[in-house]
Amino acid sequence: MVQSDKQISISRELSKKLFPMTLGICLVIAFIFPGTYFYLEFNRLKKESGLYSRQLADSIRLLAAGSPDLWKYQATKYSEIIDGFAPNKGILNIAVLDEQSHPISQFSHSEKTQGLFRQLGISGAPGQILFNNHKIGEIRIRLAADDFLAKGLMVFAVCFATGVSLSVLVYRMPLGVVTRLEQRVLDRTRELESQVAAKERALADLASAQSALLEMSRAEGMAEVATGVLHNVGNVLNSVNISCNLIMNQVHESRIGNVAKVADLVAGAGEGLGRFLTEDPGAGRFRPTWFPVLSA
Repeated sequence: MVQSDKQISISRELSKKLFPMTLGICLVIAFIFPGTYFYLEFNRLKKESGLYSRQLADSIRLLAAGSPDLWKYQATKYSEIIDGFAPNKGILNIAVLDEQSHPISQFSHSEKTQGLFRQLGISGAPGQILFNNHKIGEIRIRLAADDFLAKGLMVFAVCFATGVSLSVLVYRMPLGVVTRLEQRVLDRTRELESQVAAKERALADLASAQSALLEMSRAEGMAEVATGVLHNVGNVLNSVNISCNLIMNQVHESRIGNVAKVADLVAGAGEGLGRFLTEDPGAGRFRPTWFPVLSA
């Protein structure tokens, strides 16, 4: 019978199979999803930054169209354009460069932001300021990344918690079911082993009882034989006793004792036995017919 410690643990094998799968689920949800969000959101902000740069470049191109050589010095009009353009776009700073890519300091613009990531920004493609299809400057806009990073970290935290929780659930739920079923099978196996052991003990006891009964039957047969032998011996002894009693009675009733007396008288007569038997008055004249009487 297979012992419990040698049985193949299904739960252990299932655990080996589930661990890589749950680890993969955790990695996908906790890292791939947030990474995908970061990638898509970063590209969206880059495209949005490039779009804002082109839009602002178009506005400044209209400003430069009136005076191509003096547009760099029209800070007041530029400020008016910025005041109408910058709000609610998440712009961190705006840099205006001339045709030699030198920054125009009076056209620089920065938004005051607060937060842990206030100095981080995302830049897209610069917007070119064109006049008669000739580049006279360019616009570079950096969008604030604090909101993007805060949302990204939140998405990462939610995805990480979801991935870990789902992985643990996927790992523990089937493993728990299999473990419970395995324990029930093990308990049932032990119960059956106990029943089989009890049955074997009962069969052993039955065999022992049968052997004892055979011994008792053999002893009883021998006792019956011995009783029969003793009975026969008793019958023989009884017959012998009866015969002895009959002989003793016959001996007591016979006159065999007178023979001894006759022998004494004969012995006392000696050489005069013949005269004693025929003439002595004490012998009473012996008669041969007396011997049958003595032996009777």
